Amino acid sequence: MRIKDFFVQFGVSINEIIRVLKDRRAGTYDENFVLSDEQVEYLKKRFNPVDSGKIFKYGLAVHEKVIVQDMTVGDLALRLKCSVTDLIIQLLKRGVLANKNQVVKKDQIVKLLQNFNIEYEYVRKNTDDALERVMEAKSSSGSERRLPTVVVVGHVDHGKTSLLDFIRKSRVAEGEKGGITQQVAAYEVITKHGNLVFVDTPGHEAFYLMRERGVLIADLVVLIVALDDGVKPQTVECIKTITSFGATAVVALNKIDKVAKDRIDIVKGQLADHGLLPDDWGGSTPCVPVSAKTGEGVDALLEVIRLQADMLDLKTNSSDPARGFVLESKMEHGRGAVATVILQRGTICRANHFICGNASGKVSSIKNFAGKNLECAGPSVPALIAGFSELAQPGDIFEFVPDAEAVKKHQKQIIRPIAADAVKVGQEGQVSHSDGGINVILKANTLLSKEALLSSIAKLNLAQAEKIRVIDFGVGDINENNVELALTTNAIIYGLGVKVHKAAQSVAKKGVVIKLFDIIYQLLDDAKEAVINSRVKKIEEKQLGMARVKAIFRIKTIGVVAGAGVESGTLLQGGKVKILRGKEIIGRGVIKTLQKDRSKVNSVSEGSDCAFSIDGFSDWKEGDIVQHIVEVAV
Repeated sequence: MRIKDFFVQFGVSINEIIRVLKDRRAGTYDENFVLSDEQVEYLKKRFNPVDSGKIFKYGLAVHEKVIVQDMTVGDLALRLKCSVTDLIIQLLKRGVLANKNQVVKKDQIVKLLQNFNIEYEYVRKNTDDALERVMEAKSSSGSERRLPTVVVVGHVDHGKTSLLDFIRKSRVAEGEKGGITQQVAAYEVITKHGNLVFVDTPGHEAFYLMRERGVLIADLVVLIVALDDGVKPQTVECIKTITSFGATAVVALNKIDKVAKDRIDIVKGQLADHGLLPDDWGGSTPCVPVSAKTGEGVDALLEVIRLQADMLDLKTNSSDPARGFVLESKMEHGRGAVATVILQRGTICRANHFICGNASGKVSSIKNFAGKNLECAGPSVPALIAGFSELAQPGDIFEFVPDAEAVKKHQKQIIRPIAADAVKVGQEGQVSHSDGGINVILKANTLLSKEALLSSIAKLNLAQAEKIRVIDFGVGDINENNVELALTTNAIIYGLGVKVHKAAQSVAKKGVVIKLFDIIYQLLDDAKEAVINSRVKKIEEKQLGMARVKAIFRIKTIGVVAGAGVESGTLLQGGKVKILRGKEIIGRGVIKTLQKDRSKVNSVSEGSDCAFSIDGFSDWKEGDIVQHIVEVAV
């Protein structure tokens, strides 16, 4: 059993275990030190702990089966009818660091159930295909023309938000933190070519999920490529998403005001190399040169978008039962879980009931993209809807239902799916504490921002030995519970686009580090720096001198004094020493007094005799070896 295993099983802190071991016998200890049976028994007697492995209580009836699938710790605790804390302890015993919201693999769950002789069976796989469900929801018949939903994607800083900003004649781009769009923003735009609904997505690599879902639910995709930069990694990723979903695409070649005209053909060639062949090269993808700064070419781009939309012949019926998609969801103070929704058909009004994936509810308020309160929202109108029972997953289908009974029926029928991109720290939730690293608690302002953080940290962990261990994560401001958990787990709290509650601020004064960021790459850079600073430093002992005891004296004013000959190096007054008898270390201490020729001195060198007393040791025998050492961090 290692020290950290003793900690997991009995709940005694690692620092306290190491302190007791050092007091008992000098040596070098860390959390991976293997305890002997005698040491384990000694620690049990010293601390008298309760074995957490013997107190696991669950409320299942005899022969009651657990349906096994990948699920969160919280869901598993509900099925076992046990406390989340007890379940987390059992998982820790098996080397799995998991919080309430973390997904545990079904094979790990089976091992736990087998250990307690709990019967189980596997859940049948859900054969629904997400893409088919979305395409079905997007299909709509009727006599009314529907506004096209246009998603704008591309590499970071290629000008997506600036282009939309020019189109909308506002200065939203300057308000974006660090020039990077970090939330999916949707707005209706009035142009002389007809109204369009634009969805802006982040270009930073961490937000690939946002871009993918944006492309999935949109009618048209505008891929923006900066002519001075060309096709970049996120551009390639966007092209792959466009082609895999079979989306209708238009390419905006931005920053024409900054480059020579030959750059247009160069970038078109790069696009063709990746599967998007421009229409003037014999392909089907329109490419329009524009300048988001001067507005050159923007009218031509809007005209092309409108023509492409007309070819799709988008129809709807506003009197149908409302049905659409969730773009983004977040927690708002005073409103709870809210979501940005775009309907493909029908109309949703205040007090209407709805279902949406695992979530459901009754509409309590509706706001448009500008924050104006609405009574109802129709097809293709971006709306921020409040009244959700929980955070909806981006991409979920939002549907009107007639009453609360329909909501209850839906909730009884669903098998709650497990988020595929929950925390992936280390290997499927298993983490190692032996390689340094840090514990973190993550809070983000939106669900997609949270997902972007988790996936980015998983990627960082693959590239470094020291891990960022995600103890907990969530959406919303940092609260008192987050800080209390950070105190007990020695975790850093990272917030992306969130604030800290006043109550949490007072608790944090006890020693919790809270770091707030508005830009994701700055947060990730800070976490990487924290990992570097956490690297475990190995302490080595360097010998400065050695003496052999020749005689022992007892002096009333001093105590026991050893007379010795210095055989190598130097002994220093106040220096650290360790005492060996044969090959065994029998004691450690500090040189309290040092004499040579009956006079006090600060040092004695090789070849000289001396006398000294050691603070912390007096059980001398002739022949004992005294090594003067210093501890050096490697």
